Amino acid sequence: MASCIAIIDKDVTSIDIRPADELKVQFAVYSSLDVIEERLIQCVQSKQPNELRELYLGLLLTTEKYRVYGLVTNTKVKSMIVKLVLLVESNNTNLKDQQIRALFRNLHTMYSNVICNPFYIPQRPIVSRLLDASVIDMLR
Repeated sequence: MASCIAIIDKDVTSIDIRPADELKVQFAVYSSLDVIEERLIQCVQSKQPNELRELYLGLLLTTEKYRVYGLVTNTKVKSMIVKLVLLVESNNTNLKDQQIRALFRNLHTMYSNVICNPFYIPQRPIVSRLLDASVIDMLR
């Protein structure tokens, strides 16, 4: 389903991209950070700050090969899913949107489990076999 999954902390100091083998995917993730910041500013201006909870941003960026979807949690942790664009895709965008939201829910649950680990040191790269296994499942 997905080609790459990225998790970025609130200060954009720790960026975890899995798998990080292709330069174009990394470029798409970094380019999407600007789109996320713009949308967050628009959202803050249009709503009260206490109304902001989990914010699914939807499609952030489209290239000839990839589509990048984004989510920002109430703690300002940003998650991105990069999906490879297939030649023949169905027109059922609602179903795709539900699938992407489900992937984000699973990713956020796994990320929360890693962060709640008492041995995890903030601002460090994430090292977790459980998170790696769930990301591999999401990438299939």
